[in-house]
Amino acid sequence: MSSASAYSLEIPSVRQWKAKISFPYAAPPGLVAREQGACALLNFKRFKFSNFLYCRKKLGFLFPILGKHKTMNLGKRRETAVTIDTKRKLIIVGSFLMGFGTLGALDGIIFHQLLQWHSVVMETSRQGQIVSDGLFHLAVTITLIVGGIVLWLGGKPTDISKGIRLLSCFFLIGGGMFNVIEGIINHHLLQIHRVKPGDPNALMYDLAFLASGIFLFVIGYIIRRNTRSKYAV
Repeated sequence: MSSASAYSLEIPSVRQWKAKISFPYAAPPGLVAREQGACALLNFKRFKFSNFLYCRKKLGFLFPILGKHKTMNLGKRRETAVTIDTKRKLIIVGSFLMGFGTLGALDGIIFHQLLQWHSVVMETSRQGQIVSDGLFHLAVTITLIVGGIVLWLGGKPTDISKGIRLLSCFFLIGGGMFNVIEGIINHHLLQIHRVKPGDPNALMYDLAFLASGIFLFVIGYIIRRNTRSKYAV
């Protein structure tokens, strides 16, 4: 074999040997790709987290009821716990809505369907009366659903001091408010219906309905006065 042919055969091996000597610590292509992917993932997560903080700051006014949160550092993990004041607010709002919706549902079931004394709007056709009752039941159902969700967000009432009493008093206050608002606006101001229209004692039925709302409100307020103390888990 000539020297020229030997030289041509040795050239590739020599180049490979030089490449190994010049770059002894060069990372394999697969490792470089994995590192680049990890950096891209971290940058993406950082971008998402910064957007979340921005949206939370801008939209915080939409959720004033949630109040402040306690942040706890558990090693590298950060967990958010609902404060006692926030739980109280959620229980108050949720129980009020549940009481308001429950008395509305009872009004629709008893007076509209079982006794059939009146509909929401009386001065209309029978079809119009049914439609008005349907819209009323829809509003009551939405109120109950929202109240249930808010109570669920608040957690167990027993987690705070006198939580059951707090729930009970605002449930009664909400129910009483429904009867008072219904009695004043629909029965006396708008006069779209009465409790028992056409009865000689229709005014007495209206006043009794209004008195029942005031009674529930007063009972709830009395219970509320006994719960005005500092709450602790």
